[in-house]
Amino acid sequence: NDCIGTPNNGYQSAKKPTWRLGADYQVAPNQMIYASVATGYKAGGFNDFDPSTGGSGAYAPEQLTAYEAGYKGRLLPNLQYNTDVFYYDYSSSQVSSLENIQGNFVIYTRSVPVKISGWENELHWRPTANDTVDASLVFESSKYVAFMAGLTADVDWSGRSLDKTPGVAGAFGYSHVFDLPDDRNIVFHVQSKYSSAFLLSDIQPALQYKQRPFTRSDMTLDR
Repeated sequence: NDCIGTPNNGYQSAKKPTWRLGADYQVAPNQMIYASVATGYKAGGFNDFDPSTGGSGAYAPEQLTAYEAGYKGRLLPNLQYNTDVFYYDYSSSQVSSLENIQGNFVIYTRSVPVKISGWENELHWRPTANDTVDASLVFESSKYVAFMAGLTADVDWSGRSLDKTPGVAGAFGYSHVFDLPDDRNIVFHVQSKYSSAFLLSDIQPALQYKQRPFTRSDMTLDR
């Protein structure tokens, strides 16, 4: 079959120095606070087809500045708690979608500025030698700073949330070891995860769908 659009005789060469600056302070023998600033880079590329031009086209590299600060510590001999806040500033984030062009599906990638921030918490507790409790709680926010969606970039999604970034997500797990004769045991584990609502997108024809809040729970017995 004939190729769609013009021949994609593309070439790209890219390089970018990145850096990371971090510091930490030992508050106590088992407790530490830390902070860091880092940059990230992912090279751009060229598409088989760019629906906005009707021919082959390139997309820009992905560039990020990440800020993070947090605490890691053993509050008690059997209690570990970690927490951190983060802020990701993407001057350019690569957003890919599957486009239907004249009955054929091609990958189309464009670059848009994005911001993501959040607060993460983890707790690990061993109340007894045979019992373990794990819990986590995450708050997250994301948005497209400027994004014109749609096949012809005519739908303004600026300020909208990114895909698969629920505002709140958490998990709780409990394990118990049942000791058996001859140094054998059975491990019982139950876990439940919660996620608030989040979006899933079709960039063309520029539609967003909402996944409702949900929980997922499971239980296992291992010998």
